[in-house]
Amino acid sequence: MGLRFGTGEKRSRRWAAAVRCACGRSKALPAIANDPRALARTWRQVAVRQTPAGVMRSQTPTCSPGEEWSPPKENRTRQTSQGSEPAFAWIRRLGILVFCCMLIGAAQAGSLRFRASGLLATGMSGALALDLINGGLAANQIVLGDFTSDGTLRAGRRAGSVDGDLASGLVLRDTSPFSEMLVEFVGTDNLSFVFDATSLTPEAEEFGDSFSILLLGTEGQPQLETDDPTGNNALLLLVVDGTNGGHLTVYHATADEGVSWSATPTEMAAVPEPSAWNLALASLLVLGLARLRLGRRGVAALMAGILLAAGAQAENLTSAVQVVRGGLVPNRTTGTFDAQVTVTNCSTDTFLGPLALALESATPAQIALYNSDGRTTGGADYVALPLPAGTLAPGASVSTVVRLLTYGKSVGTTVFGVHGRRLADANSAQIVVSAVYPAGVAGPGETPVGAGWEVSVDGVVRGITDGAGKLSIQAPTDSRTIAVTRPPNEGGSSLLPPTVAGSSTPVKIVVDEGKEIGVGSLVRIEQVRQRVLPRGSAAVTLRFFKDEKAVKLVSLDNVSLVDVRGNYSNLGQLFTLQADGSAAANGADFIQALAGKLGRLRLEVGGSDLAGAVHVASTSFYLAAYRVRVQLVAPPSNQALPLAGVRITAAVLNSDVRFVTQSDANGFIALPDVPAGNLSFSGGLSAGTTMYVASGSAAITRDTMVRLTLRGPADILANVPPLSMQPLPINAMGIDTGRTAEHATLSSEQLAARRSAIARAAQPARLRAPATALIDATSATVAAEGAARNVIAQGAARLPVRQGTKKVTLRYSVFTNEYPTFVLQDSIFDDVWGISVHAPDGELLFDIRRQINSQLTTEPVWRGDGATDEIKHEIDVEALAAASDTALLLYATSVNVGDDRLATEVLATLESTATLLIGAVSSDTIPGAANDGNYYSIPRPSASNLLQRTFDIDVSKPSRSVLRNLSVELRSGSGEVLQTVLQDATPGSAEVQVISLDDTSAILRVRVTHEMSASIVASQPPPARDIVYRFMVTATTAEGGDLRDEKSVGVKRALWRMPDGIARYGRRDAGGDDWVARGTYGWLLTNSGLIREIDDISGEHGRNIRHHTHGRGTDVDTFHFYRFPGAGSGGQNFLALQTNVIGAFGLLSSPAPQAAIQAYNRVAAWVTATRNGLAALAELDSVAQIIYCSGTPISGVAAGWCSALIRTGVISRTRFETSGSVVESLNFGGSFSNAKVIFRNDHNDHVHVTLSAAQIGE
Repeated sequence: MGLRFGTGEKRSRRWAAAVRCACGRSKALPAIANDPRALARTWRQVAVRQTPAGVMRSQTPTCSPGEEWSPPKENRTRQTSQGSEPAFAWIRRLGILVFCCMLIGAAQAGSLRFRASGLLATGMSGALALDLINGGLAANQIVLGDFTSDGTLRAGRRAGSVDGDLASGLVLRDTSPFSEMLVEFVGTDNLSFVFDATSLTPEAEEFGDSFSILLLGTEGQPQLETDDPTGNNALLLLVVDGTNGGHLTVYHATADEGVSWSATPTEMAAVPEPSAWNLALASLLVLGLARLRLGRRGVAALMAGILLAAGAQAENLTSAVQVVRGGLVPNRTTGTFDAQVTVTNCSTDTFLGPLALALESATPAQIALYNSDGRTTGGADYVALPLPAGTLAPGASVSTVVRLLTYGKSVGTTVFGVHGRRLADANSAQIVVSAVYPAGVAGPGETPVGAGWEVSVDGVVRGITDGAGKLSIQAPTDSRTIAVTRPPNEGGSSLLPPTVAGSSTPVKIVVDEGKEIGVGSLVRIEQVRQRVLPRGSAAVTLRFFKDEKAVKLVSLDNVSLVDVRGNYSNLGQLFTLQADGSAAANGADFIQALAGKLGRLRLEVGGSDLAGAVHVASTSFYLAAYRVRVQLVAPPSNQALPLAGVRITAAVLNSDVRFVTQSDANGFIALPDVPAGNLSFSGGLSAGTTMYVASGSAAITRDTMVRLTLRGPADILANVPPLSMQPLPINAMGIDTGRTAEHATLSSEQLAARRSAIARAAQPARLRAPATALIDATSATVAAEGAARNVIAQGAARLPVRQGTKKVTLRYSVFTNEYPTFVLQDSIFDDVWGISVHAPDGELLFDIRRQINSQLTTEPVWRGDGATDEIKHEIDVEALAAASDTALLLYATSVNVGDDRLATEVLATLESTATLLIGAVSSDTIPGAANDGNYYSIPRPSASNLLQRTFDIDVSKPSRSVLRNLSVELRSGSGEVLQTVLQDATPGSAEVQVISLDDTSAILRVRVTHEMSASIVASQPPPARDIVYRFMVTATTAEGGDLRDEKSVGVKRALWRMPDGIARYGRRDAGGDDWVARGTYGWLLTNSGLIREIDDISGEHGRNIRHHTHGRGTDVDTFHFYRFPGAGSGGQNFLALQTNVIGAFGLLSSPAPQAAIQAYNRVAAWVTATRNGLAALAELDSVAQIIYCSGTPISGVAAGWCSALIRTGVISRTRFETSGSVVESLNFGGSFSNAKVIFRNDHNDHVHVTLSAAQIGE
């Protein structure tokens, strides 16, 4: 086998491999590789080492906290001679080195023969996919030869770096990100071939090169299902991990389909390559004369402790776990590279879920996590680790699958972190759960539910009840909620009482029917990449997953689209259930259904699997609209600034769309297609002592080239524009005029209303900005006011900071003429402003960018006059000013988006005087709530909340000052004070808990709900949709002076008790289950005659009371439209329906029994009442959708019978007799069809009405 050394880092790695082959794995290898003299000394000092041939079948990790595991060294090499060196041994080592050089890329650990038999069972033709994924810096290759079969073999499509042919042999090299050879077969039952791999070791935090074999059908998809943990159905996987033989796993078929395969050790002659000896001799010359450098890639530091996006308090557990990576397998559906990753708890503590495996960083930067379950507050995408009991015990391991988007790049280093909580005796207590049926359900008194019910604490599943309906669990003392459930519609929940560490608390949960219980699955749109759906997708495929294993649906119940305004559209008719259990729609049809919809879109999907389990989940996405290309530009202050390899983050403002990328050798960046909106850029590089920052935002309304300037402090102070834009050339990228026209149409529609409103909406500037920057000894002020369309207005000033200064204060406020008319419309005239503060070297100390529409809910929020409060932020400059005087740079921008009218203005002041200020204000979370945590229940007068809510407030204060008291006002969205919730409460009191306190700062946890002080807010009818909490803090200076600061948090949504006089049924939940949005309150008053008794609406603050939705006060569960005689509950009514349906089949007897006639008549009455009730509700624009029964199988009647009765009036059953099966049908007449009505088995016992948020003013 010949040797090709290649260029750059990979050439160095091949030389290093040659040295390893002759010298073993010396710790001095890096130095040896760079020093020929050291290399010669090493040749004289070490013995020849040989590696035994063989196959590594399994690997058992030895837990090393904080490190990624690699096999023990004794598994890699075996020393065969020791002691003094024989004379002339260097000659032998030189010969070994030559031999190793020749064999780099050849068989170093023995060959394997792959055999497959029984292929005719899959059809007369197919293909084997031979795939090599480049998983790191090491330059490995796979050699294949001796292809034999009892049929016809021929070479099919090849991709990447593939040399040779089937007759003389093949070589797959990792010089491409992905190399593949398809070996097609026809009329073949048995085939075999030999393959071999090099064994260069991957770098730390690399996956290593991976070789896999898949059996494909004629459509290019895997023919067999195997136990490949990635779900990609590989037949085998060989990971080149530097060990002897690599890590080989041969998978097995999950079902016996007559096909078998194996991989066994064998001998293989090297496949010749041209000029092998010439290359080897040239290698020796290079080795003797050249200095070599081992290439290494930088590894980013892991983040500190974070909060998971789900809201659970988490810490960084990475140093206490071990992360082991499996090999990468190509996913032929998603185009990702997938691998199993195993996390082992190496500590003595139990870890509590949710545990997040986060992709903290990657090289190249474009590598991203496809199967992201969310983002940490630090911005890292993560996948949740599956924990059946909600915990990971010491020494235990858990595995999941990561699916990597590569965008055509090779996978380099990927840094993973693990985040969760420790469950220790000091912070936990025992909870003994007892779940019972209410009296009268399973007996005269309360009755244990028995085994198999799922118990969860704060939304985390902790285990299953035993035969007595009990479970003992250890839970944190700050746990808030507990629930017991059984799919699809039974469950109960309760608030947990306060617990003390080490104690044991009994908790009884009374379960009820009428719930909506999922099985913990999630749904994905397979074509979505980083939350964006490419507009040119040929198909749109929906697939459910549970613990990263695909779920096969046998029925698709609903696909509903919800736009950013809360409008629903039924898209179920576009989707067809596929043989693999997914649901697919034509891409063009699906995109057409989204016409005119901008911003975040959500699909709600429901279906059932073969076992009858109901899967319901939603997934959000944005529709790609435009192509964006970025060209980095050197600044005027440093025209020679290198532009290659600069990491840039591009984010669509007011969304969770974000791309991390890096520039090529020419400073060019090709982004994935992006949604319409304002695209924000951040990043930069350090050159010498200066930080050059790339920042700014661009309004993307067509295919755009953005020229992004890397600016140093001098450039910012000189008002060098951060970026410029121009349309992408038609001949270069081909502008999609259809998309541009769509945006233009939307613009013209909004412009029509805008022209008539501008005169009355326009106001003079309110912030009294200076014409130029104002600077004095202690402060600097800048202003920026948007003017021309999409042009950046900017202002900059420098603040002198004296030596010894510890903190400076930034004060800023914003005003827009777009408010209220166009902000409330969420118009496309979404102006953007920004403020940043830089250190003398250009480093960012503070940076904020907002688009004005987002400020309805995101700080700083708009007041009724179109201005914000003055916002204060403290910046620590102690290190900067420790040794000498310094200076800070204050910079502000504003962009008038869409036109040159109704400008937005920002005014900012930076000052070096210490003061009292309220900094960050963060709310608590409601675990498992079906909302974003911004919903607050306001009790009626004289009533209180059961579940209390808090805010954590960061307070900065002058040295030696003392915090005195704190007050909280509850205000309406328009600013009216509804109630003073806290009045001059003292830090350290029950209402204001001190989390931390030092000389200049404090963190206070403040209760804002009604506990000790009952509500006085008149709420019949509710006075407001939106509410705001305003905090006021006072302090006393060391000299006895008074200090005060105030701050309002972003707009929240209020929930109110439902109107009186409407009948209820079912059990009541702790804290109330009838909390409604203001719009729902009015709807119920108007339309109560169209619904039956109400069970659940929303729990307190939208708390999950065992429903998929019901978090926003706009979902109403009601009783059936027809009540069968004697039925009390919804479940009893459904059982009565079943009984009467079976009884009605007695009509087919002759003569028909009277009981059968009565049963038929009752079912017919139910059909009529149900159709009438559904139709009356569906006619209302304010009703978005209605969900009712589908029907589980009963007595020969197939699943879906309940919906069939409503839709067609026909029901059939199959009776089995000795002569065979007999199909019987009953016809109740009529038909019903309405796109708003959905039929699903988790609603067999109640009617669910979803109101349109847009139509009811929510």
